Amino acid sequence: MNKNKNYSIVLAGGFGTRLWPVSRKAFPKQFTSLLGEETLLQNTNRRLVDMFNENIVYVVGKEHFYNTKNQLDEQGLNRNSVIIAEPVPRNTAPAILLGTLYINSFCDDAVIHVYPSDHLIADTDTLGRNIEDGSRYALEGYLVTYGIKPAYPETGYGYIKEGSRIDNFACKIESFHEKPDIKTASGFVDSGDYYWNSGIFAFRCSDLIEEYRKHCPEIWEVLSGYSGDPDVLTSERFGKLPSISFDEAIMECTDRGVVIRSDFQWSDLGSWKSVYELTDRDENGNYLKGRIITNNTRSCYVRSENRLVVLNDTEKMVVVDTDDALFISPLESSSRIKDIIEAQKDVYEFSNPVYVNKPWGFFVPVLKSDGYGIKRINVRPGARLSLQKHQNRSENWTVVKGRAFVIKGNEQFALEEGETVHIPANTIHRLQNREHSELEVIEIQFGSCIDEEDITRVEDDYGRALKK
Repeated sequence: MNKNKNYSIVLAGGFGTRLWPVSRKAFPKQFTSLLGEETLLQNTNRRLVDMFNENIVYVVGKEHFYNTKNQLDEQGLNRNSVIIAEPVPRNTAPAILLGTLYINSFCDDAVIHVYPSDHLIADTDTLGRNIEDGSRYALEGYLVTYGIKPAYPETGYGYIKEGSRIDNFACKIESFHEKPDIKTASGFVDSGDYYWNSGIFAFRCSDLIEEYRKHCPEIWEVLSGYSGDPDVLTSERFGKLPSISFDEAIMECTDRGVVIRSDFQWSDLGSWKSVYELTDRDENGNYLKGRIITNNTRSCYVRSENRLVVLNDTEKMVVVDTDDALFISPLESSSRIKDIIEAQKDVYEFSNPVYVNKPWGFFVPVLKSDGYGIKRINVRPGARLSLQKHQNRSENWTVVKGRAFVIKGNEQFALEEGETVHIPANTIHRLQNREHSELEVIEIQFGSCIDEEDITRVEDDYGRALKK
C-alpha cells in the first residue's frame, strides 16, 4: 500500500448513549477508557498511525474539537493530523464528504479509508491485510465496505447481504439491513449470506465525489466548495443538510458497492454487554473495577469510580457507578438505556459528564447551591484560561497541586500550593499553568449568578467568541 496516496478519515461524532453513565452526549464513548488505559479514540489513532503515517483526517462535532485535539496531543503520535469540526451533527454522509473534499483538494487520486473512532479492532495485522485488499478494489473503482462474518445473532449491529460474487475475496452488495430483532438476526446468521456491517469503508476520492453528485445532490451542492475553509461550515448552512447515514445516502444507492469478508477481531462496543464480553473476567465470570465486594455473584460487569459497591446473590447484571449517577440493569437488556435517555431528555446527568472538558484542561463541579458553588479546576501544563471577568460573582482560588500564575487586575504573581487569592466581581483575571506538571485549583464562587454563562472574555488563546 502506497502510504503517500492512502488517507484515513476518522469519524469521531456520535453520542454512545448505550454506554451511559460513562458515555454521555457531552463526552461520548470514544473519549473514554473502556478497555485498557488509552481511550477508544487514542486506540484508533495508534492503530492508524502505523498504517497511514500522518495522513489522517478527523471529522468531529464542534463541541468535541478540543476533546479530540487534547487526546491526540496527549498521545503525541501525530502532530500534523487535521481535525475538521462540524457546526451541527448531521450523521455520517455529510461528515465523510467533508473529509473527502478536504483530501481531494490536494490529492485527487487518493484512496480514502473511513473508520469510526469508537470501535475495537484487536487484530491489527489482519486488519492491515484486509486494508490492502480494500485499496486494490478501490483503485478498480469500487466503493468498499468490510463485512464481519457473524458469530452469533446480534441485534445491535447492522447487516449486509452479499450478492453476486466478483472473485474469491469480494461480492456485490445486495442489501443493507439495520438492527434486526432476534428472530430475524438468527435467520441472517443461519443463512450464511450476511455480514455484520463494520462501518469501515474504502474508495477513491473521485469515485465517491461522483456518487454524491449522482445520489445526494442536496449534500453535494452545499459542501462542494469545501477545501478546509471554515467559512463554508456555518451553522446556518450546515444545518440545512439532511441528517442521513453514509449507508443510506450512498452505499444503498450506488452500483459500485462491494463487501469484502474481513477476518479481524471487531466490536462496535455498542452496549455494556459487548464491553463485558471483551473483558478479562475472574473465576466467577465477573469483571470488577473499583472498590467492589461480591458474594455469590456471577457473570456480572461491575464498575465503580469511587464508592464501595457490594453485590449479593447477583447474576448477569451490569452495575456502573460514577460520581453522579448509578446504572443497574440485566446485561442482556442494558442497551435499552438509550430508550430511557430519549424519553427523559431534560435529565442533566444523561447529557453532561462529571468532568467538563475545556481546551485548557477540565473542571469538576463539586457543589452548587443558592449564592455559591465549588468546583475543581485542572489546567494542563503550558495552558491558560481566557483573560476574563464575571459580572455577578466573585471567586476564591486555592492551589492544591502545582504552581499557578495569576493575573488579577493590574497585578501578576505566582500562587503556590496552599495559597489562596480572592477575585472580586468585574475584575479582569486569568489562571495560567507555566509548569511542566498539572495544576489543580479549588474555586469557590459567590454571587447572584454562578452560571457558566456569566463570563466576558477579553482575550482567548483558543479562538472562542467573546461571550457575556
